[in-house]
Amino acid sequence: MKEPDSRREIDLDDDRTLHQARLYQSQKLESMGLMAGGIAHDFNNLLLAIMGNADLLDQELAEGFEGRPLLEEIRKAAGRAADSCNQLLAYAGKGQLNLQTVDLPGLAREMVQMLRVAISRKITLRLNLRDDLPHIQADAIQVQQVIMNLVVNASESIGPDRKGVISLTTDKLRCPAQRFHQCFLDDDLVPGDYVFLEVADTGAGMDFDTMQRIFDPFFSTKLHGRGLGLASVLGIAKAHQGAVCVKSDLDSGSVFRMCFPVDPLGIVGEQGRKRRSSILQGQGMVLVVDDEEYLRVLCTRMLKRLGYEVIQAADGPQALEIFRERGPEIDCVMLDLIMPIMDGSEVLDKLLDHDPQARVVMTSGYHQREISRRFHGRGIAGFLQKPYILADLADVLSEALSSERPDIS
Repeated sequence: MKEPDSRREIDLDDDRTLHQARLYQSQKLESMGLMAGGIAHDFNNLLLAIMGNADLLDQELAEGFEGRPLLEEIRKAAGRAADSCNQLLAYAGKGQLNLQTVDLPGLAREMVQMLRVAISRKITLRLNLRDDLPHIQADAIQVQQVIMNLVVNASESIGPDRKGVISLTTDKLRCPAQRFHQCFLDDDLVPGDYVFLEVADTGAGMDFDTMQRIFDPFFSTKLHGRGLGLASVLGIAKAHQGAVCVKSDLDSGSVFRMCFPVDPLGIVGEQGRKRRSSILQGQGMVLVVDDEEYLRVLCTRMLKRLGYEVIQAADGPQALEIFRERGPEIDCVMLDLIMPIMDGSEVLDKLLDHDPQARVVMTSGYHQREISRRFHGRGIAGFLQKPYILADLADVLSEALSSERPDIS
């Protein structure tokens, strides 16, 4: 009788273990992403109160007021806090993206001098940058952040006093492709062509248990490690509908591969709204719908400063009741996305059922790209990302009221 193939049984056990680990990692990342997104939502609301009130105060102060520099420091600090909040959103895959057509090898080549300064002089940086690759739709600043993070991590893995090699490679592949030891977010990948950036090092490598934790926020194998680190890399991959693949063994170095979907049309993405040289005044009545009282009060003050009349609603049902009674008087509805009882999406549907020509501006801490994906073709007249300032509010309302019912998507 033929003996069982023990090698095959081991392979099956290894596959089963890897599948269970990948499932656990996916569930953990999803939970932590939801938590990060929730924290960012609450934090953005607080930042809106700080930045919005500071902006209103700035409008009231006399030109030579001696306390103006202090106010400017408050605004700068709030801006830095907003950047930190966007890192949380990046981890949750909902960060702010300034999309444009990006030549990935060219972007990497532009960073070479900066990368050489960031790593030990004993380490050799090898470039394998294939130039004939299709472009991707990406946020160039965030991609640069990814490249820098991966190269610096590779340098630290080798060590400051050891010789080693870091290889930076760009190429393309077709999904589904051969898997690495571990691939994060690949279950969500759409089949098609991808361009990848790969950073390989000859450093200490990682064991399997460490690989399961490297994308956790604030996890570090260094004594003084801090920050989101590789967690933000994974969030950036998610925001770009891509993936991060990792291959590593102890004493054998590590390979990190960041995959981006190819832009089939080469169309330039969001260019952002141009800031007007002066704050636009308006007229008409706006219904403000937000469950946070301090945000309703702030938005009301800002709108009145711009010349609008304002009605407030503390939740979705109250907003619908007001709109049914006074709909003809209301020129625009400012609707918060995340609310208890009835969220903004449900309120939007009911408002448009009652009046298909209603102008609704959605507000949220999420970026326009995420809102466009969720509300494509659903008839919203504009979107305002929190935290915003008076000029942002003025611009969005002016655009929303200037046409019958534009759709941001």
